[in-house]
Amino acid sequence: MADNQNKTINLLVFLLFLSTVTAQTSTQIPTTQVTTRDVNSTTAAPLTTVPATTTAPTQPPSSTTLPPNTDLGPCICDLLEGACDVNCCCDEDCSADDRNAFSECIENRFLVDDRVCLQSNQLIFANTPYTVNRTVAGLFCIEFDNYQDRNYYLIPDTVNTVERFDELVEEYGDYSYEVPSTEPVTYQPFYKSGDPIYTVYESLAMGVLGLANRVTSNLCDDNNPAAYLYDQSHQCSRSVSDLESQCESMPALRAHTYYEGFKVVSTPYFFNEIEPEPITVNITTAAPLTTIAVNASNSTELPTDDLLLNDTLYYHPSLIEVTVMRPLLCIDVFGIRRECNFTTDEIPRPSYDTSTMTCENVIHEVTYMFTTNGTFGINDAQIQLVFGNVSSGSLPFAQTFATSFSGMEEGETFQRSGNPGYVDGEPILAGNEQTILDDQGEERYTINLDSDRNNWLTMVSPTADGTCVSDADSRMPVTFGLDVRTGCMLQIYFMNMSNICELIQATINSTLFGSYEPTHVAMFGNSNPETFGDWVPILKSNEPSSIPTPSTGQEGVCRNMVLGVHLEILYADTGSLANPQPKIIGVTYRYANTVDLSYQCIGPYCRPESANITQAFEVISSVGFVDASSNPVGVQAAPPTFQAKLPYDFFYPFGMSDATHLKCLTVVHILCFASTVLALLQ
Repeated sequence: MADNQNKTINLLVFLLFLSTVTAQTSTQIPTTQVTTRDVNSTTAAPLTTVPATTTAPTQPPSSTTLPPNTDLGPCICDLLEGACDVNCCCDEDCSADDRNAFSECIENRFLVDDRVCLQSNQLIFANTPYTVNRTVAGLFCIEFDNYQDRNYYLIPDTVNTVERFDELVEEYGDYSYEVPSTEPVTYQPFYKSGDPIYTVYESLAMGVLGLANRVTSNLCDDNNPAAYLYDQSHQCSRSVSDLESQCESMPALRAHTYYEGFKVVSTPYFFNEIEPEPITVNITTAAPLTTIAVNASNSTELPTDDLLLNDTLYYHPSLIEVTVMRPLLCIDVFGIRRECNFTTDEIPRPSYDTSTMTCENVIHEVTYMFTTNGTFGINDAQIQLVFGNVSSGSLPFAQTFATSFSGMEEGETFQRSGNPGYVDGEPILAGNEQTILDDQGEERYTINLDSDRNNWLTMVSPTADGTCVSDADSRMPVTFGLDVRTGCMLQIYFMNMSNICELIQATINSTLFGSYEPTHVAMFGNSNPETFGDWVPILKSNEPSSIPTPSTGQEGVCRNMVLGVHLEILYADTGSLANPQPKIIGVTYRYANTVDLSYQCIGPYCRPESANITQAFEVISSVGFVDASSNPVGVQAAPPTFQAKLPYDFFYPFGMSDATHLKCLTVVHILCFASTVLALLQ
């Protein structure tokens, strides 16, 4: 029996060994080259190489394991490896001497506090008028929070598939940056307020009238369209990289760019007549070379009118030519607008003067003036041009673009700033006090109001390069409800600075107040200049009493200088609560504190060879509006006096039959009865 068992075991071992050897033999496949030959062919068969097979890893790559319920950023300011980060007190690379040189520690500004009964960081930031009572230990007070999971984020899994990524995006939301689809352009029978003003070029390209404006920076963006019936005015900076080469070639500098080569469409119904395929083109860019054929898709539907053919479409009566207003205006070296003294009637083009390195006859201001007639659209279009010279040192320079609309039947108009209360964003009415003689020969006070509403109450406005100017055309109007702080840089030479301190202060005052300084401000947006009582005087507070004086011991220093002024306007709402009308009740100029204007000697300054180098000092102007409205107070009438009277039989049967008077005995009986009832109830 034992022998049979031994034989069986030996047989099993032999079979197991044989199967192992067979498996190893079957898996040994040569991976180099296997040569095959066709036995029926007389030529050698090509060699065939079997590439070695590789197995992809089944385990994902290892990554850093984040421990749960752990603060992962104990020193978030340690960004430089192997070096000390400034003001990072937890940086192990910083020595004790380094930490002593730190002004502060910026590593972690949060406060860990497990005591829920009293959160000290909440008490610090609690800016309320209520008294904070410190909580003491009690039944509903948690002394210590031992559930740490509530204070830590769940550790997310890495997304390795697009399906999982889309699931998370769908669950937590996403932002779409797809370009919205554009609908085909449709033309209404007539213009409506706010619509773009359409134009047609000589190449029959369709476009809109552009009104350059600032969009993302102070630089001019010529793709801003003008809005129908809205009076607009925009100022922006025109950037010129090379004035000498771009003076005569840059379209934005030429006046002809803004009125030649295109016409204004009087009414959009014009497009419904010719059915073109519109191409949007801005007037400040070159017109496209492509020409739009009228009804080119179907020659049998061509209009029979000769005015609608390609060669005469540009002269259609619905297209209005922009005419230039006369006289032409030019800005002189002092920044004042005057009538130009051009030798010919032709509109000049920019030209570069190599001797003065100046580009002459550059367009500075463009104003379109349209005459409209309701739904019939535009009847007339004119343009007013203002020229000037630009030097390389004044780049970038400022350009102004504006539109103005008026009706055909309108005469001389005056645009109010409110009716009666001021409207937000409208200029503040301001003028100068004057004395006139009335029809009876008596003197009376009136207000002299400038015809240009942008010159009423103004504040300093810097030029394109930030320098200060004092002329009225370069200032910005103060508009109701808009708090503004602006300033400019005053350029001063070091040489003889101390000798002209009073002249410097006079220049600063001219910059702050302008050449036209009003004395009164209108209470309402429609105040009549003839009614002197409807205007409030402009007060001045903290006006400096001492004059500027030079320093006796140091060059380049002027003492007692005023470099800023703040305009404070007090207003109050009047009328109905549902329709309040703001009324100005007071205006005050507050001068800034006097300072020492000191020329800073640093770098190349204050050297004999740098006498022509200027240093800039900021002149500040600001305006603020204070609401002094008195809200109505509700008044409650006194509570009414109640006169309680009992019916004549109220005490029946204890009273007398006539119940006119109660006798003392009856009252005693009532009291006895009441006391008995109360005793029984107890």
